[in-house]
Amino acid sequence: MRRGRYAPVGHALAGLGFVGLYLGFGLGHRFFDPPVIANAAFAFAALAAVTVIAGVYAVKLPSAHVAVLGLVGGYLVPVIAGRDSGHPFGLYAYLFALVAAAAFVAHARRWSALNFLATALAFVMCLVWHSRHPGASVAIHYVSLGFLSAIHVLYLAATVAGTKGRGRVG
Repeated sequence: MRRGRYAPVGHALAGLGFVGLYLGFGLGHRFFDPPVIANAAFAFAALAAVTVIAGVYAVKLPSAHVAVLGLVGGYLVPVIAGRDSGHPFGLYAYLFALVAAAAFVAHARRWSALNFLATALAFVMCLVWHSRHPGASVAIHYVSLGFLSAIHVLYLAATVAGTKGRGRVG
């Protein structure tokens, strides 16, 4: 049996399945009146669970298509099911966990581009939050600076660990 021949088609179909789950939970919460999923916390948990399952599936399969679609879906979770409290603490904790999980997947499968994409999207989400809250306090700006520094250190550590694992760093 040749597994490699139809693997890209299977990976694309699996990725589309995860997109369908994101759309189902997201549309069920946000775009129906009355909402099918009325509780925002449940919708957030369901969408985050889809992201975790996509990450596990991407490592087990292995499928970069599923990993990228799961990562992009993971960044859409706060947009679809999040509530804006005016403080970025919950968002930053979620984004840090998402970047750490992406770094793990990237290290497990040696997909360094996934690590870069996760970090870049975290920076974009931080910038979007600040563009929507121009009057944030100085303390919030310091928290954001600390978050961005932590994300950057995580990215550098994952990059060094990845290159060391491939034998390129002494």
